[in-house]
Parts: sequence; structure tokens; C-alpha cells
Amino acid sequence: RLTAGQQVYRSVRVRNAGKGALEAAGTQIETRFESLAGELVAGTEATSAVPVDIAPGRAITLVVALRAPAGVGKFRLAVRQLAPAGAGLDFLGLEVEVIACELPVFEYTYFPDSLDYGADHHTAMLELVAFLEQRHPQRPMSLLEIGGGVHPTGHALAQRGHRVISSDISHSQSILGTLYFHDKMPALDESLGFISCEGTELPFAPGSFDGVMMLAAFHHFADPVRLLREAARIAGPGGFIYLGCDSCAPNPTDPQYLEDLRSGVNEQMWTLAELTAFYREAGLAVARARVDSSSLKVALVPRA
Repeated sequence: RLTAGQQVYRSVRVRNAGKGALEAAGTQIETRFESLAGELVAGTEATSAVPVDIAPGRAITLVVALRAPAGVGKFRLAVRQLAPAGAGLDFLGLEVEVIACELPVFEYTYFPDSLDYGADHHTAMLELVAFLEQRHPQRPMSLLEIGGGVHPTGHALAQRGHRVISSDISHSQSILGTLYFHDKMPALDESLGFISCEGTELPFAPGSFDGVMMLAAFHHFADPVRLLREAARIAGPGGFIYLGCDSCAPNPTDPQYLEDLRSGVNEQMWTLAELTAFYREAGLAVARARVDSSSLKVALVPRA
């Protein structure tokens, strides 16, 4: 769904299924709305640049502009690749409902200051600590951190008496994390462990943990709803999922976003409306949320 008359950004997953590179120079993505009968709705065309060359077989998430129709009802969103020679290739068609009111999003506390990487992670950790103290005061929790790498934020929770397992797709980072913390913080040997696995295929039984946490990790996954459902599975009916340090203000011209794409890193940026839809589809509700400039920290629980 979209709000009538608004221009917004949305994320589109694109994979180059051809044999040659999709070159950024001169290539654009066009979005437009049509009636369900196929007639163009005037004034709804918008174009977005392809920020980097896309090699054959590579899939990335592009942030594209949309201009919603002024009228309400059901429409077809058509997305097309515009090549330099002028030829077009339609690659996505989706039925969209346009509504008169603003799309609903969750309540959150807003702070305008932009935080650097370290301060943002520290703030996210303190938000999680506050959530645990509010919901489960003085109770040691079992937590899984997805995407913890060598230095998981969860170590700060282990220092506070909780038991934490840090998982990462990188086997070498999990090994390095084990060695680093055994050397630097041996007191955490019994409360902090490491494992390498795929975040959407976790090797744990349902309800194995009280909660799942991800810091600057959620936006790296191509299928966010599948990830949330898997996290909810191992957290169980009474568990929670905490997501920290995810951008909620997409900007396709952001220099850091473009630099990451060029280096092979897909830092996806979803709007609050998109995130709300992910949570709802995964059967989750927001229990606590905070936004620092454009960095979201949110605690999710099973929807009642």
C-alpha cells in the first residue's frame, strides 16, 4: 500500500540474470503506475539511477523513487530498466493499493543527533539493557546474537550476567572471536560462546533462547521476513527480537551507501513503512523503539 499523492523511496531487489554486466553509466530504473487495464496514470513516472555496475549473477537491493497516483484505488506498479540505447525492459509488475490516509507505522522516541558508529552501537546496547530491565528485571536471559562477527555487542550483555551465543556466517570470524575473548576476557568463557551458521537456518530447536539480537546486521539479509520468522522460532512464544543500528531513512545518493555498493557490500535501507510491513508479516509487534537521526533500534515481540 502507498499513500495517495506521495513521492517515496522503496527497495527493489534486482538480480542480473544476463550474460553481460549491467552498466551503471546511462542506465536508469523507471517506475510508473498503470490502471489494472494497463493504461498509464499521468504524472506517476519517476526515474532512479543504477548506482553501480551489476555483474552477471549479482543481486543487490536498489532504492528507487515512486510517485503514487493522486487518486485512491488499486493500480499496477510497473518497473523498467532503461538502457542507454533507449530500449526498455520491464522486470517487475506489482498490484498496489493506494489509500488516502498516511500508512501506519509504530510509535518511537526520536532523537535528532546523528551518532558515530561506536556511539550508535553503545546506545543500541543500552536500549536493549533498558528493555530487559523493564520486561524481565533481575532475570538472567539466554540470548543469540546474529551477525556478531569477531566482536559481538552481546559481550556487554554477558558481562551483565546474561548468557550469549554469537553466530556469524563467517567461520573464521567466529574462531577469531572465540580466541579474542578467551584471551582478553576469560571471565566470559562460561557466558559467551561463538558458532558459525546461516542466520535464516539456525541450528537450534524452537524456543532455545529467550531472545535474539542483531546489531547492524538485519539490513544485510535479502529476505528480512524469513530471517524474522526464523529468529521468532528459536525465541519462542514468550521471547523477543531486538534489532539495532538499521537505517530507516533511505537515500540513494548517500555517499556511504554508494561506496559500500561499489565495494560489494549491500547496505539496504528500508523506510519505517517497509519495516512495519516486515514485522507484521512475520507476526511481530513493536514493544519499544528509538530512532537516532536515521538509526533505528527496535524490540519486537510476538503479535497478540
